[in-house]
Amino acid sequence: MPRRRTSPALVVALLAAVLAVSIPGGWFIAGQVAGGEPGVRLIHADPAEPPYDGGDPAPAPSSPSVTTASPHAAAALPAEVIAPPAPAPAPTGPASVRAPTAITAPVPVPPRAAATTPAAPPADPGPSLAPYDPPPAIGIAAEALPAEGRAWTMLITARRAAPAGSQERTDLDWLMDFGRVAASPDAPGGRRMTARRALRINAWWYAGRSAPTERVIARDPDGILLTYKRGHGFMVNPVATIGRWRGLNEPWSPALLAEALLPMLAAHSRGRAQWGALEYFDVPGDPAAVRPGVSGMAQARATSLFAKAWAATGDPRFLDAARDALAAFGVPVDDGGVQARVRDPDGGAPGTWYPERAHTGGNPWLGGALNGFMVTLIELEHAASAFAATPEGAAAAERARVLADQGRRSLVRFLPLHDSGDWSYYGLLTPGLPWRSYLADLNYHCYHVSLLRTLHTLHPADGLGRVADRWQAYVDARGAECPVR
Repeated sequence: MPRRRTSPALVVALLAAVLAVSIPGGWFIAGQVAGGEPGVRLIHADPAEPPYDGGDPAPAPSSPSVTTASPHAAAALPAEVIAPPAPAPAPTGPASVRAPTAITAPVPVPPRAAATTPAAPPADPGPSLAPYDPPPAIGIAAEALPAEGRAWTMLITARRAAPAGSQERTDLDWLMDFGRVAASPDAPGGRRMTARRALRINAWWYAGRSAPTERVIARDPDGILLTYKRGHGFMVNPVATIGRWRGLNEPWSPALLAEALLPMLAAHSRGRAQWGALEYFDVPGDPAAVRPGVSGMAQARATSLFAKAWAATGDPRFLDAARDALAAFGVPVDDGGVQARVRDPDGGAPGTWYPERAHTGGNPWLGGALNGFMVTLIELEHAASAFAATPEGAAAAERARVLADQGRRSLVRFLPLHDSGDWSYYGLLTPGLPWRSYLADLNYHCYHVSLLRTLHTLHPADGLGRVADRWQAYVDARGAECPVR
């Protein structure tokens, strides 16, 4: 049998692929080479920018594991569930190239020797002082995405091809459940639109790729940011999108971004209360669950964005959307809103808190990350200013200020609970961890300092500047350095 010769072109291509992974500045996406792929651009921003505040609670210090997923029936959704929406203008923003992200193998752990005496409790390692390593990011052009009518079929095909027990199978099983919950004909229209967008991005990714090995941020053609999370695939991230995380969608004006988000605002009502929500669907602490939920941080950012779009364009749809997003702050968490009534366990009257991720039926502090709450207060202030630019927004402006003031009083009151004595807590009750046990890492602690200084400029009489100085002193005492902002 004649020996097959390897073509010089193939050798060059293989070498180029290896070099792309190993040379700084190479095209790299979560362990996979993607240079030259049509419609895909790698994006990255200066790592000295603020830390990731994409709406998920900071991950607990544990190693993720791949679980064997139970099989699901691959029943197709009705065609009309993922029918294409009306096209909206989407600008093409500039892209910059991200340096490679190092992928390291897990460190082997030797077997534990048999203990003859009771083991001493492990020493508190203190907060992580490691510099922030931002996740890789990709920009996806419209021509790279499959037609919406094919997305569900493509996901079913990818799920069938995924090996049992693989991360791809776990991700796709959850996405099957997500599609049935969020894209069903009886779901609110905004929820269906969110699902359509997410399913289309996931169909594109899993059609020819394995699961990413780390968090990845994807920017779709409309400037919407989606975050990859192990076990869930890529999901729309309202907090990161409106916060213009690391400038990935900076070219989109408030009006353009509001136009893209407007169809995803899901209508809710309970009794006489009516509000609109940009929803999340994962449940921290319960990785298999698919349940729509809301975020105080996302609602505040949405209120501010829609109000700015209204002030810039006079489009009444944006004013209505801003009012609907703001209305969620008057609805208790257990009723589907973002208003929690929290207490100090040592006593005292309850205060108002707007959780970054609201969890119905649980402890009101659950999901109440400190950074998310402070961002919420700042965004409510911004929304009030935008509403006040027009007479029609006067009532909403006053409402936003009242909500911000209620929250600010709670911040001043409960801020001491977030101080360990030499560092700040990420939150008082993080899913999966005991009360007041999860110290913020360096980047989030420094973010706390930055947010406190911003609030101090708005309300200098509250004394938040003194807290910021004390928390900065904690950093200095450890010989650490906050990233430049």
